[in-house]
Amino acid sequence: MCRYLSFATLTLLVLLLAAPLPTAAAESEALRSRWEREALSLAQWAPDITYDAATGLVEFTGAEGRRLRASIVFPSGGAAGTALHLGRPAAMAGDDGLAHMYLPTDMIKPRIALLDAYRALSVLLSAPGVLAGKVALVGQGEGAALAVALAGLRPGEVGCVVALDPQSPARGRGRWDLAGFATLVRCPTLLVATRSGGTSVTMALLAQSLAGPVEVAAVADRPQATWQGWVAQALAQQARPARLVDRETGYAPGLPVDLSDQ
Repeated sequence: MCRYLSFATLTLLVLLLAAPLPTAAAESEALRSRWEREALSLAQWAPDITYDAATGLVEFTGAEGRRLRASIVFPSGGAAGTALHLGRPAAMAGDDGLAHMYLPTDMIKPRIALLDAYRALSVLLSAPGVLAGKVALVGQGEGAALAVALAGLRPGEVGCVVALDPQSPARGRGRWDLAGFATLVRCPTLLVATRSGGTSVTMALLAQSLAGPVEVAAVADRPQATWQGWVAQALAQQARPARLVDRETGYAPGLPVDLSDQ
């Protein structure tokens, strides 16, 4: 067997080694593109929305044709912005001047949970009075990872993210790279560590990976008192002049409630 490489083979090897590797930015954009294609496939199901004003319950179609149910709580006056809560909130936010939409999510199938959250944001943006860029995403534990991922997929529509005791999805199939989604997030993010939960590893990973401004807070109790004021300030700086139209299927007539007049 010949111990030496031919000149042609050596030249090819040098060219291959010299070729630039895909950048992190390119890989992140490819990640967003793949998930956007997956979310667009939701259009095969009827985008019907029902809203019960008496109970504040909203029903809509999510991934795999399942009917999803979320609740909306309005402030006593006009809403200065909207917060979409993903996962299982530790406590209701209370009357803080924002309209709050709560979507319970099951992280046994992280991919399905992310697609459901993607659709929930579209439903929320279809409501009169909801401005793109004036929506905060709030999540705790695995719900915090879901909030970060969704913010990466919907740039320009999410104004800020609150991640309480973030944890990477650890169960089921279809796990996704949390750090990869974090590199897509350009909006301000608040990472909150409480005494009862969270992992320093995940917090550090997010703090290093997030592309936008990051703040970290540690609280012993009542974390909502910490993040509610932060969200109000962050959304005030992220105002947008007009709503974005849902680019999936064009919800019509959309969520039948005007959040600006509540």
